Amino acid sequence: MTKNRIVFILMLILSVIFIYFYGGVVPYTLFYLVISIAAVSFLYSFILHHSTKCSQSLSSLTATKGDRVIYKYVFFNNSILLNPYLTSNFSKTSLLISELDGIVGFSIKPRGKKEKAYGIVCKYRGVYELGISEVFVEDFFGIFKHKIPIDMNFTLTVYPKIIDISNFIPLISTVDDDAETSNTLVRNRRETGDIRNYVFGDPIKSVHWKLSAKLNQLLV
Repeated sequence: MTKNRIVFILMLILSVIFIYFYGGVVPYTLFYLVISIAAVSFLYSFILHHSTKCSQSLSSLTATKGDRVIYKYVFFNNSILLNPYLTSNFSKTSLLISELDGIVGFSIKPRGKKEKAYGIVCKYRGVYELGISEVFVEDFFGIFKHKIPIDMNFTLTVYPKIIDISNFIPLISTVDDDAETSNTLVRNRRETGDIRNYVFGDPIKSVHWKLSAKLNQLLV
C-alpha cells in the first residue's frame, strides 16, 4: 500500500509540473485523471468501510487445559461492490494458545461472505483475549485504507487440568508404612546397642522394662 501511495503522489507532482511548464489540454487531462482516481478510490473504500461487517463466535468461554474449543469468524459484504482487499489481525494472546494466522487477507464478492472455523486446543492455563483485534479494507488502487471497528472479543478462561489421585493413595500409604518400619528398626538398633545385664547399684531409671519383660531378666 505504501508503494501505491508513493506512485500516486509522484504522478500528482508530475502532472502539476507538466501543467506549470507546458499547460494545454494533455497536462490538465492528466492532472484531472489523477485527482479523479483519488476521489473514486476514497469513495470506494468509504462505501466498503460502512458495508463490511464481522461476526465472531466461540463454543465456550471456559475450558480445562487440553480441551478443544471452536472459534469461528464470518465477514459480510453488504454492498454491490467487490471488496478487493480485506485484512484482519488476531489478538496476540490468540496466537499464544492456538495456531491462528497472525494476519489474514482475502477478498469478498458483492453481497457475499467469507467464513472460517478453527479448532483451538487450550495448551496453557490462564485468561486470554481471543478473536480478531483489527480489520482493514482498501480500494482497488491501494491508496486509502479504513479500519473497521470490532467490538466483539472473547475472554477465554483456561483452568488447570484436574487429576484424580485416589489411585495413588495406597501407594503413598505403603511408602509411609515402609518408612515408619525402617525408622523403627533403626531406633531399636540404637536402643539395643548398649543393652547389658543389670548390675547391683545401677539406677532403677536405666532399666529397660520392655526388653526385660521379653527376656525375663533385668536389662539396662
